[in-house]
This record gives sequence, structure tokens and C-alpha cells, in this order.
Amino acid sequence: MIHLEKLTPNFTGSLHIDAETRNTFAHDASIFEAVPQVVARPATVSDIQALVHFATEETTAGNPVSLTPRAGGTDMTGGSISESIIVDLSASYNHIGEIEQKHIHVQPGAFYRDLEKITLAQNLIMPAY
Repeated sequence: MIHLEKLTPNFTGSLHIDAETRNTFAHDASIFEAVPQVVARPATVSDIQALVHFATEETTAGNPVSLTPRAGGTDMTGGSISESIIVDLSASYNHIGEIEQKHIHVQPGAFYRDLEKITLAQNLIMPAY
């Protein structure tokens, strides 16, 4: 069981424990299913730091907590699902920067399809795999 009362004083994003949200995040593009206990949507870098600190403290105290980052949920191996905490990065961490000398900074919640539009417009391609 995850003790959210220890996390909430330091977390400004949103935490979801309702069945509908948890069931939505129980699936990705794979055949697997794992219903998370919590879906966290961090709003700031400090929120991500608070999540990592919380998971470390809880695990050290004998209550294992894992954090699974998730963006589009398109992984086909079950890598974006978990029975612990899903960290949904799709809403707040989806910025795609400008291409400079064939380099670009992309946040983890950005979709490849959006990045591809930018790269193809400059006759560049970034193979996904």
C-alpha cells in the first residue's frame, strides 16, 4: 500500500487513485495488464524530485514503491505499465525544442509523430529504433 499522505505536502501536480484513471493506465500497446495504485501527473521538476525521494524513502523503510515513467503508452513490451506508481509525463513534459545544427532537445512526454513533423520539414529523419 502506498502512503500518499507522505507525498502530498511536497507534490504540486495531481495524484489519481480513482478506478477509471488507474484502469486507463493499466494498458499500453502490449498484451499485458497491470493496474497501478497511483497515477501521478507532475507539474514541475520539483514534483519529479519529490516522487523519487518518496519512492526511495518508502522502499528503504520496507514498503517497496516503484516509479514507471509513461508518455504515450505505445510500448509493446509492457514497459509503460506498473502496479505501483505511473508517472504520466504526457501533459507537462512534452516540449520539442528547435533544431540547431542537427540537434534537438525533446522532453520525454513528446510524441514521436510531433517530432517527425519538425525533422521532416528540414529533410532530417530520426529513426525511432
